[in-house]
Amino acid sequence: MLHATYFVVGHFHMVNGRGVHFRCLCRHLLLVRKDDRPHDERDLGPLHFWLTFIGTYCIFMPFHYLGLVGNVRRYSAF
Repeated sequence: MLHATYFVVGHFHMVNGRGVHFRCLCRHLLLVRKDDRPHDERDLGPLHFWLTFIGTYCIFMPFHYLGLVGNVRRYSAF
């Protein structure tokens, strides 16, 4: 039922895009910690994480909503 709707677009981009991005972010933060360097107090890692997390949901949750209400993709006019 949801296959031809915007739900697919929103879900695909949320899972694949956010998954890859957060994997790279976590890998970077873990590699920095493995170097045994002291953490900078101006570390922007948590800020970057939360801004990306909230921004991703603000962008792609409307796609989920559009798909759930039945808005189909691949139509030029609805």
